[in-house]
Amino acid sequence: MIVELFGPPAVGKTTCAFRLAAALRARGHRVDLLMSLRPGEQREGPTCDPTLPAARRLLRPIYLLGADLRHAAQHREHVAAAWHMLAAMPPRSPLWSIRLYRYLLHLHCAWEAAARAPYLVLIDQGFVQAIASLVLLSGCRNEARIDRELTTLPRPDLLIGLQSPAAVLRQRLAERLPAQGWLERWLELSVEENLRFAAVLADLATRLRRQGRSPVWLSSPYDDVDEKVVARIEQILPAQPDRHGVRENRHAPARRRGGAP
Repeated sequence: MIVELFGPPAVGKTTCAFRLAAALRARGHRVDLLMSLRPGEQREGPTCDPTLPAARRLLRPIYLLGADLRHAAQHREHVAAAWHMLAAMPPRSPLWSIRLYRYLLHLHCAWEAAARAPYLVLIDQGFVQAIASLVLLSGCRNEARIDRELTTLPRPDLLIGLQSPAAVLRQRLAERLPAQGWLERWLELSVEENLRFAAVLADLATRLRRQGRSPVWLSSPYDDVDEKVVARIEQILPAQPDRHGVRENRHAPARRRGGAP
């Protein structure tokens, strides 16, 4: 079971994913997280060398690529699918092409395992986010091509879109800058480029809605995760076995005694 989040940079996808997971675990559900943390968010302490996050950003994809290629050797369809997505809307920058191909290959490999899992997997940046990156970095304006790529995406059991006012996003993006070294800034998009994600994602959401895949929307801050969203997620979860081994959906309508529904 897969719940996929998407939203512009600095909207709080990682924060929301952790809070949704905590709310669902508090209700007794098993939840795994497939995260795409920015290197700057993994820094420990203010005295950390600012070049380390950028170095991790350069080296981590190489490490993960090796694992993904070993998996892809047995599942060649993932290699072809990732290449097809990249070739449909190739980024202008060769560096971004390499980084996005690695991410798409890793996402295809991880998605297959998540789809088979008998429990919930929360993905903070999935295929919708990847398409937004491709649209933005390639400058693609071919509407038919964008619609076609959205149609062929693997589908989650639930799609959640996150949104926040542009002024809030701008402030959060600006607050990241002092903590970044020059190398990490070179690897990052500019504040203005990151802000353009909101418009691209809003357009993708409209296209998804026309295809019958309307997202559930959440607005930041996520201090109190919307109970309606948690309930919506619980509706797609498999039934939980009770103490006698019988699978029982705790959220299904109760039946009256006597056998009548």
